[in-house]
Amino acid sequence: MPFLLGALVLAIGYVLRRGIHETPAFEAARRSEQPEVSLLAALRRHPRNFLVVVGARFAENGFAYLFPVFAVSFLAHQLHAPESVGLVAVIVASVVQIAAIPLFAWLSDRWGRRPVYAVGAIASLAWSAPFFLILDTLSPVAITLAFVVGLGICYPAMLAPQAAWFAELFDTRTRLAGFAFAREIGSVLAGGFLPLIATALLTWSGHWWLVVVYLGLLTALTLVALLVGPETRRSDLEPAPRPESAPAPAAHRPG
Repeated sequence: MPFLLGALVLAIGYVLRRGIHETPAFEAARRSEQPEVSLLAALRRHPRNFLVVVGARFAENGFAYLFPVFAVSFLAHQLHAPESVGLVAVIVASVVQIAAIPLFAWLSDRWGRRPVYAVGAIASLAWSAPFFLILDTLSPVAITLAFVVGLGICYPAMLAPQAAWFAELFDTRTRLAGFAFAREIGSVLAGGFLPLIATALLTWSGHWWLVVVYLGLLTALTLVALLVGPETRRSDLEPAPRPESAPAPAAHRPG
């Protein structure tokens, strides 16, 4: 059923996207010259920002896989809790996340992309150990609250400013290629391997503490990327208008 409903969402998204106009910045770039949309162009023009996006994804995508994927499996298979406990907790936390994302996006407009992102990364890491301790209680109410804090409040502080910040790190001609490719590389390196690595660490140590250490490594890499990356809160995505050439002064004619 979820996959069948996904087909409906795909159709709705397609119809909506067909009716959305391109941004004025892109239209201006297309009129002035052929836009560079290749990955090589993005790497050549913004090599630092490309790596910043990859690094910023480590903590965000790592915790995105920790809470709704690894933790749910950990509850069911390691702690032998009913599967519904983890699934209900994720649903409740996701509802809270719907409200938290606009709030943190607004805060990133006021305080900056990097500070809000950093607070989310640090808060998520700080909550990871208490999170696992609460899971050990097997209390459905406590477990739901643990997911709400981690997935519903801490994590959205990274997710909310991400789209605006990543877009602002690239110019109009390379924004699509640079944003998309760097973001997905970070996703593969961080979240794609997290369930596998976390399961291997849990099997090897017999305890979740090594998982928290691994999350600390991902968070450290993200904080380095935030430190190196520029703050773009006041950046203007619209291209600056070219100054019109001043008219040539009239020639002086002797009287």
